[in-house]
Amino acid sequence: MIAYLYNVEGGRGTEEHNIEQKVEATFSSGSGGKCPPSEHKRDGVLCNHRSQVCQNGECTGSLCRLYDLEECYLTGPHRTPDEMCLIACRENGLLQQEKLEPGAPCDDLRGYCDIFQRCRLVDAEGPLARLHWLVFGGHGLQNLLVRYWYLTMLGVMASAGATVLFIKLCAVHTPSSNPNLKRPRKITETVLRPMSLLRA
Repeated sequence: MIAYLYNVEGGRGTEEHNIEQKVEATFSSGSGGKCPPSEHKRDGVLCNHRSQVCQNGECTGSLCRLYDLEECYLTGPHRTPDEMCLIACRENGLLQQEKLEPGAPCDDLRGYCDIFQRCRLVDAEGPLARLHWLVFGGHGLQNLLVRYWYLTMLGVMASAGATVLFIKLCAVHTPSSNPNLKRPRKITETVLRPMSLLRA
C-alpha cells in the first residue's frame, strides 16, 4: 500500500512511502506538512503475518495472549534450530505449528530466526559454532566418543602416527644450511625406495 504525504510548506510535491504492514492511508488537510495521527487497531488483532497481536497500537504482543497463556521459548540441546523458531506458550506447548517471523528472538533470547525459520545464534562464530554444536549439542559426537571409546583411542593413535610420519618425511626432504647434516633427499628417491625412509 502506498501513502501519500502532501507537503504544503515546501510546494506542491508529493512523496511516496511503501508501507509494509496493512495500515490505512492518511491524508493531510493542507494546513500543515504532517499527516494526522493514525487510529490504533484494537488490542488482540492478529498482525505480522499472524505471528503476533496488536498491543497498545503496536504489533508487539505474543500470539499466546489470545489463549491467555504465557509466551515461552523452546530451548535446550535436544531442540533443533527449526524447533526453536516455533511459537510456544507455557502449559499447552505448541500452537498450530506456527513459525516465528524472521528476526524474532529465539532460544531464550540467545538467537534470532532467520529467513528460513531456523534459530541462529547471535554470537555465532561460523564454523566454530557449528563444531561446538556437533560436539556438545544433544545427540552429537560426544555421545559417540564415549560409547565407542576404543575407536576414539585408535583414532588418536593413528593421528599421532600420521603426524610423526609427516614430520619425518618433511625432515629428510628439507634442505639445511648446516654443512654437517646429510644432503636432502629427492622425493623420487623416497618414492622408488620407501623403506629407506625408515632407516634415515
